[in-house]
Amino acid sequence: MKNFMAILMAMLFLLGMIVEAQAALITAEDIKNGGISGLFTSSALGGSFALKAMRGSGDAYYKQDVVGIESGEVSGEIDLDGESITITFTKPFILSDLELGLLFKSGNRSDTVNEKAKIVADGIAYYFEVTDSTTANWTGSGSVNNLSPGLNGYNGLWQISNPFGDTPVSKLEFYAVQQGSGGHADSDFGIYQVQGAVVPIPSTILLLGSGLIGAFGLRKIKKEWKRNEKTS
Repeated sequence: MKNFMAILMAMLFLLGMIVEAQAALITAEDIKNGGISGLFTSSALGGSFALKAMRGSGDAYYKQDVVGIESGEVSGEIDLDGESITITFTKPFILSDLELGLLFKSGNRSDTVNEKAKIVADGIAYYFEVTDSTTANWTGSGSVNNLSPGLNGYNGLWQISNPFGDTPVSKLEFYAVQQGSGGHADSDFGIYQVQGAVVPIPSTILLLGSGLIGAFGLRKIKKEWKRNEKTS
């Protein structure tokens, strides 16, 4: 009986571990390396992946990397030369944080427009557009927080919290967006990091699993009781 109870407790513990959300941080380097086994894969269109160190020395993000495309108008960023990056998740993924770098206000870093990015989540397009040095519009859910101003000497780094709400996504695509008369070097940007969690197993499955374990345990207890009754 003691061995059975130990096994039962271990099974319940493992079942609980399975249903917990599996939090993950995806860095620019992870994307450049093609993904993380069991979590996501990444692919580049218009060239190969390249890291780019942010050079604005005005804040703590100086020399930290974003990932973009090696070729094109600006190496290490996603620009308008037919470039894009795709992230495909192995299992549905709920984003808690999406951070994009090198998106500047018009008149900074030689940009002639307020820079704009397009993120396509499972076929639905969302847009991020700088409106001032520390403000931007996002057409999805959540909120925008500026981490580094979109000004000369800084890194134009932006955080979108809960960008798609509680909706899990399977694929993300990142594109630059043509803005008015802006050239190919306008609206270019890089991906700094992505955070979120793999969607856990639904609670109904947990209940089913617990029920099966309980039924197994009840049968085991009955067998033990009958065995003891015969020997008494």
